[in-house]
Amino acid sequence: WANEYDGRLVAEQKVTALEPKAAFAEEYLEADHNVALRYAAQELGLPPNIFNEKLRADKVLYTIDSRKNMPYQYYLEKGYFVVKTRIHARTGRAHLQTLVTPKGLYWLNKKYSHLKGFV
Repeated sequence: WANEYDGRLVAEQKVTALEPKAAFAEEYLEADHNVALRYAAQELGLPPNIFNEKLRADKVLYTIDSRKNMPYQYYLEKGYFVVKTRIHARTGRAHLQTLVTPKGLYWLNKKYSHLKGFV
């Protein structure tokens, strides 16, 4: 009887510990919109420039034209990012924008949540 009780307490503690992660997962996996890298960094509680540097260092993103962060094909195929062509309102010129999918935001949170508060 005591072993069952101890096992139940351990299970309840695990559930309590996982609740914030589950809430994050539910919120973002059910979302139907993609977000810009800057917003993703803010959602994860990280400074955008440092977040982008980390993604480049980890070979998740690469730079083209010295300022555009593009995801490697592997991460595009995994569904973590999409790249959209946008038209600049003032100039009428087309440019590429990397967006994070809900699946990607969940993955980034798992991969980089340990950086919160240390950056």
